[in-house]
Amino acid sequence: MKILRKDFIKLSGSCFTAAVSLSVFSSIGCSGIRRNDIKESGADKRLKKQLGEDRYTILYLASLAPSPHNTQPWYVKIINQDKWIVCADQARCMKATDPDNHRLILSIGAFAENLRLAAGALGYHARITVVSRTFFVEDVLQIDINRSDPDDYPVKRIVSRKTLKNAFINKNVSNEHISVLSESLKGHFFYFPRDIDHSDCIRKDAVAAFQEWLDSDEAQREHVHWLRIAGSEAEEKRDGITTEGMEIKGITGWFIRTFFSNEDFAGSFLKKESMKFTEKISSEGGGYVIITGYGKTVEAMIDVGRRFERMLLRAGEIGVGIQPMTQILEMQSGRDSIRSNHKPSIDPQLVLRIGYVEKYSDPVTLRRPPADFVKFI
Repeated sequence: MKILRKDFIKLSGSCFTAAVSLSVFSSIGCSGIRRNDIKESGADKRLKKQLGEDRYTILYLASLAPSPHNTQPWYVKIINQDKWIVCADQARCMKATDPDNHRLILSIGAFAENLRLAAGALGYHARITVVSRTFFVEDVLQIDINRSDPDDYPVKRIVSRKTLKNAFINKNVSNEHISVLSESLKGHFFYFPRDIDHSDCIRKDAVAAFQEWLDSDEAQREHVHWLRIAGSEAEEKRDGITTEGMEIKGITGWFIRTFFSNEDFAGSFLKKESMKFTEKISSEGGGYVIITGYGKTVEAMIDVGRRFERMLLRAGEIGVGIQPMTQILEMQSGRDSIRSNHKPSIDPQLVLRIGYVEKYSDPVTLRRPPADFVKFI
């Protein structure tokens, strides 16, 4: 059917353009593969018996952490039942847009925080020790698991966390809710409401950086590598970006899965549509947040990742959507603008678009099951 793609685009014209940009057909039941569609494999049933159900569940919940392009750049070495090493999977690094591996380490920090919270809820204490001193070695964290009294942490927060892009309400986030979001990042969380000039400055920089990202052949090759447009590829790899993860739903999502390949996303047509979409959503919501770092060490980046995850886990409960604007820190234009518009002491590690949303839908991004990222030593 793919040979009909060009003809179909010509026939579709402006109707298809509107569908891609606005997802106007999102209510039609043509959904792609989602997280809950994946069934437990035989390998995972065996792993559950080896580790025990609690430890298996801790690892699964840890894996629901966010990562750029949903690369899931971690694996876990099991030394024994109660001693694990969380490793950076260098094969999953983003060399074009994260050459220093900072985003990779932030993701492992988020993974570690989920692990700690899940362990506590199930009646274990997870002691987390940073064992790496550089950003390019595999062994990053040592986890020691011990029995303890269960706490009352609501695991539902971990299960329901998701990144949102669409349907942000054009309204400033209240001081009360900013206080909730910034609790784990006091002194490193800076909110710029939608109606002030600095917020608009960040918005413009984010759009410009996105255009630079689209124009970078190296960045686009990396992007294409992590796309999972075909359902069969998504089900096999269980990582990367699907149409559902991009919030391209309904008949539009079906059209793309049927007529487009991963490589088509580096073509001029979809680049143009992506740019239109980014320009549209960049001005929606309650403004922007900059999260600054705690230093340049591995330990500091792990700390940012853990604190960031705690913030994300609270956002859904107060109805706030969060979208990381990654390109502004990945591309030179964004970094230059931040450097010229902020004090040298400012060390931005994350730039976020935030805003109230009417409803949090269930997460759809895929996850590798623990059997795919656990190794016994």
